This record gives sequence, structure tokens and C-alpha cells, in this order.
Amino acid sequence: MKKTIFSLALGTFGLGMAEFGIMGVLPDMAHDVGMSIPAAGNMIAWYAFGVVIGAPIMALLSSRFSLKSVMLFLAALC
Repeated sequence: MKKTIFSLALGTFGLGMAEFGIMGVLPDMAHDVGMSIPAAGNMIAWYAFGVVIGAPIMALLSSRFSLKSVMLFLAALC
């Protein structure tokens, strides 16, 4: 398997785990921030929606730059 495909699959897996992994601790998270469980569930849905909309936009906007520059910029944001 090519390294690029593997890294893309690994990143997608990581995003999926971030979205679905929180569901196990959803009641605790909702209690800690003082909101209902359905409202906290909606926060997860909005995060997933942002990923769906934001990923293609970021890919289009960053396609004219070198991969190294894009990765350094995104790492600096974190």
C-alpha cells in the first residue's frame, strides 16, 4: 500500500474515532458542561458536519501550496 493512501486512511480513522469515541462518555460530558444529553449529542453532530464541509474546502484551498508548507501551517495552528 502506498504511504499516501495509508496516511489518508489513518487520518480518516482518527477523525472517525474522534467523532464516535465521545459517545461513550456523552452523559458525563453533558453533565460536566451543564447541558442535556440531546444538546451534547447535537454538538457531536455539528462537529461531524463541520468536518464534512470543511475537509473538501481545505483540500481545494491548499492544493496550490506544497504539502510541506500546508502541514507546517496546520501544525502551527494546533
